[in-house]
Amino acid sequence: MKERYSMKNEKMIFGINKRLVISDVDDTLAYPYMHASDDIIYGLNNLLKRGIGLFFVSGQGIANIRQRIIDRLDPGSRYRILVGTCSGAEVWGFDERGELLPCPFYSKYEEAFNDEMKAKW
Repeated sequence: MKERYSMKNEKMIFGINKRLVISDVDDTLAYPYMHASDDIIYGLNNLLKRGIGLFFVSGQGIANIRQRIIDRLDPGSRYRILVGTCSGAEVWGFDERGELLPCPFYSKYEEAFNDEMKAKW
């Protein structure tokens, strides 16, 4: 039986079928514009090694998130990572070599913005 959060024991155990962790980046995994700590990177790499996917969400762009977190993670596991940048306006992924895919999976920018809107953005 799975144990759920309770105020009595302050413990949460996740079921073995969990396959995705979704997390904010700034002020959660790292301070804004700062690299994630070695402990955070170690923990994220352990999740990836266990086959658990990660979905990072941030108001920052993809280059910022790569520099601060993703480039420090195991390249062979990065295909399990999704990144929602600009507060979810785009969703990026990585190939099996750990390289950023050339196009996002989803882009509100590309799908909904006309040329004038893109220039203002």
